[in-house]
Amino acid sequence: MILAGLAVVVSGCDATGGSEAEPPGSTAGPSSSPTLAVTPTPAPDLGAIRRVDLGDQTWVEVQRGEKVTLKNGVLKAKGLSWTTPKKLQVYADANDDGYLDVLAPLQRVDGNGYEVGYYVWLWNPVTSGAEQVKDVVALTVRCGDEVTKTRAASGGGFEIREKRRLASDTTSCVDGGSVRITRTVAVEDQLLVQTKPLRGYGGVCTESAFDGIIQPAAGKVTIRLAPKDKAPLAIKSNQIELLLDNAEANYDRWPENWVQVTFRAKGVKKSVQPLPCGFAYVKPEPFREDG
Repeated sequence: MILAGLAVVVSGCDATGGSEAEPPGSTAGPSSSPTLAVTPTPAPDLGAIRRVDLGDQTWVEVQRGEKVTLKNGVLKAKGLSWTTPKKLQVYADANDDGYLDVLAPLQRVDGNGYEVGYYVWLWNPVTSGAEQVKDVVALTVRCGDEVTKTRAASGGGFEIREKRRLASDTTSCVDGGSVRITRTVAVEDQLLVQTKPLRGYGGVCTESAFDGIIQPAAGKVTIRLAPKDKAPLAIKSNQIELLLDNAEANYDRWPENWVQVTFRAKGVKKSVQPLPCGFAYVKPEPFREDG
């Protein structure tokens, strides 16, 4: 049997190849078996991502589809500036592979405009590097939604606390939105997934248009965790009790004919918030010319 990675130490011979004298009373002879010394395998560095400087990485700003290359934590171009405050970075195992990952903010300032997108970077033990998940977990926007706290969640993933601003809110921008929510987000197969309080899409779910109700009874509605045909289901069709069109979210960011929807499963109390969202493919109606 071949023992790979083992150092073999042979006793019984000196450096010139001659036999050493046996000590009195020794029972060892020329046919004694070699002594094998096992070299231990180094333990994996599960916190290696802590040494990655995200201030010297190229980010993808998902909302606009732009690449942002930071140098020493900053990029300034055409009156805009981007930074990533290290003090707001949070470490946790997001994809259940045993390695720490990081939730980090990318802050954008455009004159009076202010926006912070929170992104997950996963540690790849094969390449020994950090890789950004190409989707935004949460947003802080001037006079809009606000992320108030992030931290490692019990059991894995990241806990995000937010103040959501509704279209009906009359409070000042300083006071923020009227709806306070707490949710947990993890990563499954490179997709953001909300795991608590209810399972659904783990990115930004916008306010639903309550007059844009899609009736599940009108036909089978398939809701997925991402706007892709092969993305996992967010909920089984026969478990849907309520389905709302997230009209404000349905812009050119999603592939054609995909819409973001908010849903409530049967048996879920109406008091449980936030309701999760997902994606439905809406088959376009054939064009008919009037007359």
